[in-house]
Amino acid sequence: MRELNLDFMSRKNEMNAARIMKRCSDDSLHIDLSWETAQAIHELWQDTSVIEFTQVKHGFDLVQGAEHFIRDVLRIGSANYTPTDADILNLNAMGITDTTLYMSSTRRLRVFEVDSDGQSLKWLPYFDNVTTIMFCAPLVDYDQLPDGKKNRMAESLQLFESVVNDPNFHQTSVVLFLTRITDFRKKIIKVALEQFFPEYQGGMDANKAAKYILWKYMQVNRARLNIYPHLINSSDKANLRLVFATVRETILQNALKASAPR
Repeated sequence: MRELNLDFMSRKNEMNAARIMKRCSDDSLHIDLSWETAQAIHELWQDTSVIEFTQVKHGFDLVQGAEHFIRDVLRIGSANYTPTDADILNLNAMGITDTTLYMSSTRRLRVFEVDSDGQSLKWLPYFDNVTTIMFCAPLVDYDQLPDGKKNRMAESLQLFESVVNDPNFHQTSVVLFLTRITDFRKKIIKVALEQFFPEYQGGMDANKAAKYILWKYMQVNRARLNIYPHLINSSDKANLRLVFATVRETILQNALKASAPR
């Protein structure tokens, strides 16, 4: 791709890139993923120039969750595709969505999902009686610089600080999901966390780096809300089941406390 100065390893991948760009330039808002396009994306993602660019190029604004769908594009492009739990978790929300979950025959939970763009804070005054906030923070965002000034993790920390210290949520518990731990373990070896957070001194140790990032989030909790952190690996089904069983119990307990007479 000329705009990104990528030098593909083969003529075939140059053609693959042209095919994908042509599909993306269509005026239609809905583009069907054909098997041929899925194959082109898969082959292009294996190209050395693309791998190096996405792993090293700071400031390249890859949409959250995109890597998951690109890695699994052949599965997603198949004729018998059925969305998995990981697919749903990696969806990038737009605006605000309202979903009702039936936890049992007598209890239901209303879940609002708000995207993490710069307009997120405008929604805060409209929420009341919130028992639990689930906040997602991708660990790999520490080197992403979408506007060239502040990286995504710094923006996430700022948003988290505004949410947990908002007076509307003074009796709310927070479940903090630190996501994409597998990708984070790979990235920390190649892109030093110290470049973006100079006070970090743990080197390439992914566990130390994750603990440091968690500490950064906990530090802004001036309201002293109960925060329940979880490391998320969306490709590990056993991990997801364990985490969500724990989260489900946390949400139910918080809902029961909120409904108890005072």
